[in-house]
Amino acid sequence: MRRETSEPGASSQGRDGFGRSIPGFPAAAYAYCRHRGRETAQPDQGAGEAPWALGPPLGLPPAAARRLERQPQAGTKDLAGGGASAAPLPRKRKRFRPPGCSRELLRAEYPHHVWAIDLQFDQTMDGRRLKFLNVIDEFSRACLTIGVGRRCKAVDGITTIEGLLNQHPAPTHLRMDNGAEFIANALQEWCMGNGSATAYIPPGSPWENPFVESFNGRLRDEFLNMELFASLAKAKVLAEQHRIEYNVYRPHSALHGHTPLEVIQQWKAA
Repeated sequence: MRRETSEPGASSQGRDGFGRSIPGFPAAAYAYCRHRGRETAQPDQGAGEAPWALGPPLGLPPAAARRLERQPQAGTKDLAGGGASAAPLPRKRKRFRPPGCSRELLRAEYPHHVWAIDLQFDQTMDGRRLKFLNVIDEFSRACLTIGVGRRCKAVDGITTIEGLLNQHPAPTHLRMDNGAEFIANALQEWCMGNGSATAYIPPGSPWENPFVESFNGRLRDEFLNMELFASLAKAKVLAEQHRIEYNVYRPHSALHGHTPLEVIQQWKAA
């Protein structure tokens, strides 16, 4: 029986089950795979440690070595009990930001200087869509409201903002994206009539609305992905409970460990 060898500096190639050479597949990797196959088929034979228990052989390309190291060991099972090791989760790609696209952003210098507005989507248990209109005060990071409805047009946005003016002063600026409900003439005319300027971010640039985008991510992870909404009314009640908990009890690293409510109280006391 012919024995395959792999010496340093040799240019030998691995062979498949029919003895044909496999271009670009080193003999060391082929021998390693054959050893893993024997180890899987006969896990109880031999009392010594596997020759390559500490990792793949030297001389492998980095990509091939990583693939071999990810192969499941003999007798392993996935957490779901299916008997086969689970495939690695896909790596989340970072959002591409074109070079030179950053610009100086308007920064909030006091409470209710800049309000950031954005929409999120979910659904009730019957499959009907829910829209969440989030309004954030950029200075204190406080969530002023989470408006919940089946739809959200410009008129609905105006109604939500007017409801906030009963409890808070009018903002100097409203930061929004270029969604149809935000660029409508009705909302722009309302802003002009109430002395609030609009600060639209460029299309496809969510990083220029960072505070509400950060809130959206936390709302998705801590609330939307955790709750099942039986109805629209139930969604409104749960959203308001989460908003109060977020403002009163949740500290923020960007606020030096304080909650949004504590930041507002410190500003008023200063």
